[in-house]
Amino acid sequence: MRFLAYTLYTIGILLLIVLNVKGFPGFPTGEKPDWKRMEMEMKAREIENKLRIEPENVDLLFELAKIYDELGYEEKMVMTLKRIEESISKKAEKLMLSKKIERTDLPVIKCILNDSKSRR
Repeated sequence: MRFLAYTLYTIGILLLIVLNVKGFPGFPTGEKPDWKRMEMEMKAREIENKLRIEPENVDLLFELAKIYDELGYEEKMVMTLKRIEESISKKAEKLMLSKKIERTDLPVIKCILNDSKSRR
């Protein structure tokens, strides 16, 4: 009886070692996870959730674009930069409509837009 228990125990240990080296679904293959990358992805998800509440928050969009750049997600970064441009142009339009800006004040708006682009 003791022999059977030791045999099954040994077979189980050997199976775990072999499967851990070769890998199978649901169990790690011995590779260490990239914690920094995982933390950055979590931060990106948190920012995306905040942007659902405030979709035109330029500061959050800048931060999200930086994270996507560090992670190497070029398509997402480009889409985020386009969202930033749209948000800035919408704010400029609202400013023009609310204050009924004349043509002489357009250089001021261009200065504001250039300043926000330089923050990137």
